[in-house]
Amino acid sequence: YVDPESEDTFGGKAVAELGEFVDVLYRIAQRPDTSNAALPEGYEDEDFNGSVYPYYDAVCWAYENGLIQQEDRHTDYDDSVDYRTAALLIYRYAQLAGVDTSVDELALQQYIEENPRLTEETVRAMVWCDQENITTKDSELSELFANYTTRLSRYQMTSFLFYLCTYELNLDEQ
Repeated sequence: YVDPESEDTFGGKAVAELGEFVDVLYRIAQRPDTSNAALPEGYEDEDFNGSVYPYYDAVCWAYENGLIQQEDRHTDYDDSVDYRTAALLIYRYAQLAGVDTSVDELALQQYIEENPRLTEETVRAMVWCDQENITTKDSELSELFANYTTRLSRYQMTSFLFYLCTYELNLDEQ
């Protein structure tokens, strides 16, 4: 699901970009048909269009299905993915895939109060990702909250998405 940086280099230390991250989710979803109708006005340009950008369809699909929303902090195809963005994308994808994304509401309210700089959806996403062991192999929940703007490496992106597939999506049943 993740392309190497070059023929002989995976590039795990490089920072993961939004387009690449949603491309993995798009591939997991088996590359459904999509259009550019949901892209924000003026989003397409000479660097981002269907003829030159390799993750164009994935970004269109992510906007179309609400994985990327205009009010999100990082919405440009080449933005670096941080913990906050990764948790939101994974959480929204899980919802799209019909996965139960419920969390303990009492604990959630405490986490929301303790992290007022984050949206309720972001806190919920981080709590759910931690609860389902998607992010716990690399970062504890307290680290996610404290370092929510930390950029993800391609290795971390791959790890998080591997755990999403392993623990939540039951891809072997398809």
